[in-house]
Amino acid sequence: MRRFYSLAAGLVGPPLVLAAVLKGRFGGRWTERFGLKLASVRHRGRPRIWIHGASVGEARSAASVIHALLKLRPDIEVYFTVG
Repeated sequence: MRRFYSLAAGLVGPPLVLAAVLKGRFGGRWTERFGLKLASVRHRGRPRIWIHGASVGEARSAASVIHALLKLRPDIEVYFTVG
């Protein structure tokens, strides 16, 4: 049964995503949602750090890490994602 659902998801999923993209259901920012580009423009010469929190606990823990990083290195850009 698991193979059936995996096959069904593999066959049905991509056309559904494509239809949603073509209809504008991702608000025009679908490349960001799929990780194909970052949300904002990078300032040249500034180091960039990307931190991802997979859960609420990790997101809350990451906040203190981000504050400490920015205190030590105010010149860095921090990108924080959750999911």
